[in-house]
Order: sequence, then structure tokens, then C-alpha cells
Amino acid sequence: MKKILFICFSLFLISHFLGWEKFYEQFNNYDKIVHILAGASAVFFFNWILKEKGVNYSMGKTWFYSLIFLLVVSFFWEAFEYLVDNHWGRTTLTPLQIGAKDTLTDFLSNFVGGISALIILYFQK
Repeated sequence: MKKILFICFSLFLISHFLGWEKFYEQFNNYDKIVHILAGASAVFFFNWILKEKGVNYSMGKTWFYSLIFLLVVSFFWEAFEYLVDNHWGRTTLTPLQIGAKDTLTDFLSNFVGGISALIILYFQK
């Protein structure tokens, strides 16, 4: 699992930093890809922590807690984007938040990535 976490998180970081090089503007759906990778990374990370701590939940509990963790991480990321754009002064070239549709799309993309990660983990066992 450590290898999958490393690969997924590395891809997320690379894609996120490439976004600063105007990839968000140049490629349609780039933001969705970044959020799918972020959602998968969050779920892989959470499950890696569970494994390292020796926690052995049932599959249903693991999925439930993983998705709750993903929801919390997603909420804090979207709150961060809102604060950067509206209260701390925009430090990026383009706004991080472009409306409710963007926020909901980000949440759904994170969810798709998280579910994909859970499916991978299920078949890995």
C-alpha cells in the first residue's frame, strides 16, 4: 500500500504544481483530474495510517471512515480556497474558487477518486 500511496500522492503533487503553469486553463477537465488524484491520495493515506496503527475494521467500517475522512479533507481544502480568494487576497493567477458549481464538482471528483482507491484496496487484499 505504501507504494500505491507514494505513486498516487506524487502524481497529485505534480499535477497540482503543473496547474500553476496554466494547465487548468489549457486543458479541459484538468481540475477534475487533480481532484480525483487528491481524493484517491487521501483515502490511500487514511488506509495506510489504519494499517500502520494495526487497526483492522470490517470492510464496511473502513469504507465509511475513509469516506468521512475524505469529506473532512475536501471541506477543509475548499474552505482554504475560499479564504485565499476572499479574505487573504488572491495569491494565485486565477481564482481558486469560481462558484458553487466548481466546489460541487471538486467534491464529486474527490469522491470518485476516493471510491476508486477503495475499490483498488478491496481487490488488493
